[in-house]
Amino acid sequence: MAWQRRGTMPPFFLEEVPGEVTAVYRCAVLLWLAFVVAFVSAFLAGSPAHAADAVRCQELTRQYQSTRAQITAIEVSLLLFSAADADCLALETKLLDAGASVDARDRLGARPLSHAARFGHLDMVDLLLARGAPLTGRSGITPIAAAAYAGSDEIVELLLAHGADERLADETGKPPIVYAAAGGRLDIVRRLLARNVDVNTRYPHELTLLMWAAGADEKVEQAQVVKTVTFLLDNGAHIDDRDGRGRTALMIAAEGGRADVVTLLLTRGADPSLRDNAGKRAADLTAVTALRERLLTH
Repeated sequence: MAWQRRGTMPPFFLEEVPGEVTAVYRCAVLLWLAFVVAFVSAFLAGSPAHAADAVRCQELTRQYQSTRAQITAIEVSLLLFSAADADCLALETKLLDAGASVDARDRLGARPLSHAARFGHLDMVDLLLARGAPLTGRSGITPIAAAAYAGSDEIVELLLAHGADERLADETGKPPIVYAAAGGRLDIVRRLLARNVDVNTRYPHELTLLMWAAGADEKVEQAQVVKTVTFLLDNGAHIDDRDGRGRTALMIAAEGGRADVVTLLLTRGADPSLRDNAGKRAADLTAVTALRERLLTH
C-alpha cells in the first residue's frame, strides 16, 4: 500500500499509515533499496558488493592508521559507524580495543549495533553484543526492530537470545513484529508471534498485523505477502477488523492492487460489502478494473 509519513521521524523507520506517498518516502525507499541490494549481495561469494565492502574496509583501515596519532574522539566514533556499516570486523575490533564506545551515537541517535543489525551483519552484531552493546536506542529505535525491518531472522534470533525485548515499540508505536509483517518477513513474524504476541493487537491508527501484512509495500513479492497473510489468518487474525478509518484488511489489499491477497481474503470469508468511514467498499478503493469486478460480484 502507499504509506504516508507523519510527525517526527526516527532514523530508520518512518511512521506508516495508508495514504498518499510523499517525496520524502520515495527518497527513503530508494535509499532502503540500495541497502537491501548491498545486504543481499554481501552474502554472494565473489559478488561485486562483497568486493566493494573489502575495498571500503581497506580504505577505512588506512584512514585510521594514518590519523591514529591525532584522531579525535568524534572521528573515532564516525569510523566506528562506518566500520559497522561495511562489516569491517578487524577495524571495529581495533577501534573498540583503542577505547571507542559501543554506546556511541550517530547524529540521529542510533548506536553501532543498530547499524550492524540494519545491514544484516551477523558477525558484527555478535562482536558488539560481546563488547556490551546496549539493546535499545534513543527514540525507541532498537536493533531488533532494525533487523526485523531488514528481514534478518538470524540477527533477530541472536538479539532475542541476548535479552532483546520483542514487544518494545518505537516512537511511532510500532514494535518489531509490525515491521516484519509489513515487509512480508514470514520467518520473523512466526518467531515473534511464538513469543506470546497477540495476533490481534491494535497498533497506532488501530491497525492490526493482518492489515499491515495485507497492505505490504508493492515492492514486496506478492507470494510472500500471501504466505504472511495466510499465516496470520491460520493463527487467529480477525479478518474483518477495522482500522481507525473503518477499513479492513480486504479494503487495504484492494487499494494496493494486491489481487492474490484479495482472492485469499475473500476465500477465507472477508466481507466485501463493508464500508469504511467515508462510505467506500473495497471495490471503490481499487484502481484495477478486474479486481473491482471480482469484488462486486463476489
